[in-house]
Amino acid sequence: CPIGSYCDGTTKKTCENGKYTDTTGQTVCKNCEAGYYCTGGEKKECASGTYSAANSSSCTTCPVGYYCPGVSDKILCSTNKYQPNEGKDTCLACSAGSYVSNDRTQCLICEAGYKCTGDGSKVACGAGTYQPHPGQIDCLTCSAGYTCSGSTQTYCAAGTYASSTGATSCTTCPKGYYCTGGTNKTACGSGKYNDLTGQASSTACKTCSSKTANCSTCNATTGVCTGCVSGYDLKNGVCEASKLAFEFDGLYTETLSTEGKQKIYLKSSGTFVALNSRNVTLFVVGAGGAGSNSGGSADSGGGSGGKTTKTSFAITQNYRYVVTIGEGGVGWINEPGGTTSFGSASQTISAVGGRRGIVWGGTKTREQSQGGAPGYKGGDGIQFDCEWFSGGGGGAGSTGGLGGAGDGTSEPGADNTGGGGGAARYAWQGAGKGGSGVVVMIVD
Repeated sequence: CPIGSYCDGTTKKTCENGKYTDTTGQTVCKNCEAGYYCTGGEKKECASGTYSAANSSSCTTCPVGYYCPGVSDKILCSTNKYQPNEGKDTCLACSAGSYVSNDRTQCLICEAGYKCTGDGSKVACGAGTYQPHPGQIDCLTCSAGYTCSGSTQTYCAAGTYASSTGATSCTTCPKGYYCTGGTNKTACGSGKYNDLTGQASSTACKTCSSKTANCSTCNATTGVCTGCVSGYDLKNGVCEASKLAFEFDGLYTETLSTEGKQKIYLKSSGTFVALNSRNVTLFVVGAGGAGSNSGGSADSGGGSGGKTTKTSFAITQNYRYVVTIGEGGVGWINEPGGTTSFGSASQTISAVGGRRGIVWGGTKTREQSQGGAPGYKGGDGIQFDCEWFSGGGGGAGSTGGLGGAGDGTSEPGADNTGGGGGAARYAWQGAGKGGSGVVVMIVD
């Protein structure tokens, strides 16, 4: 029995399609193996680019998306390769900037928002990166001031910021700052604070003094005061007016003004040394003049009060200031009041004393107050800037009236400092002595 046939002893038969014999004298045909095709009893190998299953009488052309190296079955192209044509025994690689379709039949251009490095795959741009163009092999790092997603980067809105590149989100503007958008995060700065997050404008920054009066510096996020303006000290979170510390070797008193400010009276001559620097309003008051002793006339008047000099003055730490207090005029010799002065070698403020009494007094001016009318108490001190200074002279009397107030108190007549002496009604022995001068400083 020949090759390609089988014989049952009486008949020779050709093997049916899908079967074969490869040796003589066979009684049965063999099944055609996969990767081969069998017709007329003959077995032949499938050509490259085709394939076959077992018992096949023909080979099948390899479809698109597959490769067939002449084996028993078609093989799907790997994930990084493709095949757009039939009957191929290999797959093709995609170029960079493209990727393989799922069915492995084509290369597709990489879409915006993805990167395609040439391994056949596409990868979405990760957090902090983006790609706005198709066909790209890499993603771009998100710019500072932006947040990115896929193909776009978005500018950080007002009230947020992103200070570095590659940000995955915009950060809410913290307390103590304001953020106008993008990378812009600006501190409120010295003397201001912001206790809210997410603020977009400098108007969110409030002055320290708006929370605590006279505060110059404060915590940037809470507004709690940390420092006060000049002339104030921080005590328990509150700015309190600071005092002028000093040493004085003469007679003085210390009190508060009507506005609650430190007020110092220097009542005798001496040396004043400042232990800290402060600005003050300085009042220098000359001594009062003596009362009149004009021969027993009933019309004799009191002496005038001393002149008052008011000025702003900068007290300097460790400076030595000389204080000279004018003495009141002596009554029996009709003496004028002495000059009062305060100052250093470079600057001295002075005020002359009052005039001695005349036959008739009563006129008052800002600079000098004449004595009061005969028989009456001394004239009131002149009032200006809410303070009393330069008292008038005392009126006539058997021993002379007291001089008017001139010491800066809020009421006239409190004592005879700076006021004129009382007038004498009977000869010189009754003429009153003028009041002493005084230096008053109100610490600003």
